Amino acid sequence: MKTKFFTLALSLVALEAGAFSIDFSGLNGTVVDDTGATVNIDGYGDVTFSTPAGQSISVGTFFDDTLAFEVPPASTLFISFEGAPVENFTFQVVGEDPRMEAQLSTLAANQYSIQVVNTSTDKVDGLGLAGFEANVVPEPSAALLGALGLLTLLRRRR
Repeated sequence: MKTKFFTLALSLVALEAGAFSIDFSGLNGTVVDDTGATVNIDGYGDVTFSTPAGQSISVGTFFDDTLAFEVPPASTLFISFEGAPVENFTFQVVGEDPRMEAQLSTLAANQYSIQVVNTSTDKVDGLGLAGFEANVVPEPSAALLGALGLLTLLRRRR
């Protein structure tokens, strides 16, 4: 009985935390602008992509046949996670050009921006952003439940 309760508590903690990847297949051919485009992530919720007013970014297989955001130089992509808090947000750059740089910034809790910068005076096409991943921060209630289960087990042993 003791081990069943402890296993159940640990399982609940494990369910609350997890990593996820964002699949762009539903956005293929979409032009993202300041009105935004939203992707629903199973088990997490919505993630919204948008740009500043006057900018637009297309989604397609422009670089290396990888489905990605095609981001022109001097453009910014905003990412807003609308579910539980996330951490360790990462992305991949496809069609890398050594003259281009993608700079990630945290704007607020669960809100990020990626700015694409031309680091040279050459004319360049841009780059692709794909492979977006994040880890969900465990909810305090789940951690509390796990700790409570552990304390109960320790108390019963005495």
